[in-house]
Amino acid sequence: MKKILSGLLIFYCSFVFALEKEEPIKFSCSTPVLIKPIITHIRNSNKIKNNDLIAPKQCPTQKFSFNISRFIPNKTDTQYDKFFQIYYCEPRMKFRLFIKNNIVMKIEQINSNKITTIYCQTIRNKINNINFKNQSYEKISKEILDKIYAAEPVFLRLNEGSNTAEISLTVDKDVDIGIIRFAQTNFEYRFCYYKGQLENAAFLINTPSRKNIVFSITLTKEIITFANIYDNNIKNGFDCSFYRNNGLKFYLPMKNGLFNNVFIWSESGIKQNIYPFNIWEKEGRPMSYMERK
Repeated sequence: MKKILSGLLIFYCSFVFALEKEEPIKFSCSTPVLIKPIITHIRNSNKIKNNDLIAPKQCPTQKFSFNISRFIPNKTDTQYDKFFQIYYCEPRMKFRLFIKNNIVMKIEQINSNKITTIYCQTIRNKINNINFKNQSYEKISKEILDKIYAAEPVFLRLNEGSNTAEISLTVDKDVDIGIIRFAQTNFEYRFCYYKGQLENAAFLINTPSRKNIVFSITLTKEIITFANIYDNNIKNGFDCSFYRNNGLKFYLPMKNGLFNNVFIWSESGIKQNIYPFNIWEKEGRPMSYMERK
């Protein structure tokens, strides 16, 4: 009888362990993962049920506080080179970010009950698997994707220590549209998420005279249909778009406040057009490859 009970106990413990050890959740953009608890908290506090919505609902603006700090990783985490954690005061939640070459590769979400959810980055494999006959085209496609996904995490632009922000959120069925303004800075983050996945986002720096967009991204089925990155003074950066195979479609760089040549490729980089910026403007600012006379 004791052997039977022992066997049942071992089976039960193994079953519970298997339930707790869930597969990592895949992600490509980290900010939606980090903002999800805030969005869920606002939806719950306003008693919003997805299926009850018949029109978009504007929620009251809500403040939230959080702390950003570094943490000491385990000895097994040698594949990463930076480690940050974000602790929310309300709802009580901690995120640990494991970063490699400025891209968030893994996230550990730890709730108030010490239950941990693991998120695993997918974009690194997608970038590594890009393969085109035109090697220079392959190289620049990979480099630009690296820069975009390194620029995407909004919280890594903030200072370490205590931070506060306010979020204005409009919700609809499976859709969350919001603006986050960070109190200690002149930063502003605007987003549109569908079923928790990023569709559009922009990071702005507010000045007395204008709003400077220093980062924006639009995704269609996880493909970047448009993105741009600029420095805080909008002097250096680029606009770009991609094909479904993650090869560059359009690339417009800026250096020292001046736009340079515009590069447009056919799919897989087989053909290329290079326009001087003034000629590109005269020809109607094309963003897709076309045969030129």
